[in-house]
Amino acid sequence: MVDPKHMDVEEQRAAGAALPYTVELWDAAGERPDLVLGQLRTASLAFACYYGALREYVGRRIMLRQGDHVVAAFNPSQEPPAR
Repeated sequence: MVDPKHMDVEEQRAAGAALPYTVELWDAAGERPDLVLGQLRTASLAFACYYGALREYVGRRIMLRQGDHVVAAFNPSQEPPAR
């Protein structure tokens, strides 16, 4: 299996607005973005990448952005406890 391309957050920001959606993996502490897992052109592809990241990086903070706007985010520290 081929490993996904990972970019530093600063490299992603320099890439421009041609790919408006980004999926970010945050550091283990959930304090800052660590890697950009995907840069995508459409919302449907962006959500596919986001849901794939949720399955791949269980228990990590994942964020889907459109520019500076947060479209979807999973933050395990803010999830309600299991019953």
